[in-house]
Amino acid sequence: MQFNDKTEIWVDALRSGKYKQGTGQLQEEILTTNAGEDEYLPAGKFCCLGVACEALNFNYANSDGMIESHENALALGLDDYGYFSAPPDDVEEGLILNDQDDLAVLNDTFHWSFEQIADALEECKTDPAYLRKTVKRLMDERRKQDKANHSALTMGKKAD
Repeated sequence: MQFNDKTEIWVDALRSGKYKQGTGQLQEEILTTNAGEDEYLPAGKFCCLGVACEALNFNYANSDGMIESHENALALGLDDYGYFSAPPDDVEEGLILNDQDDLAVLNDTFHWSFEQIADALEECKTDPAYLRKTVKRLMDERRKQDKANHSALTMGKKAD
């Protein structure tokens, strides 16, 4: 990821306290029923990528007006509803963003705060590969912990 003026605006927005953090969607929606009809309304919570869309005034609703989501942070692509699971191209191009999947993982899987994500984005000023390396390290640590937990469970069963 390359840090630029738009990234600085995004970092400031993440630190502003203006946005509530959510997961799984650029902006979370809630399903309501109005006069017997289901409708989705913005819930006011954003993932870190949704904050970028908001702060930089990018339109991230699809042609139906639905907010595009990324339901599975580890498998970016189309979600179960056929919506794109990452910000639109103009967001990626404007931010020179090629690490949106890493950011989604930090936000959704590891539940990093907006402050932590802002710090990570600033690290990209001096180390453009910082996000990739950080997510790899965190995933490796999680795998080791999962393996240790599995071994402990297996050993406990054998001891019985």
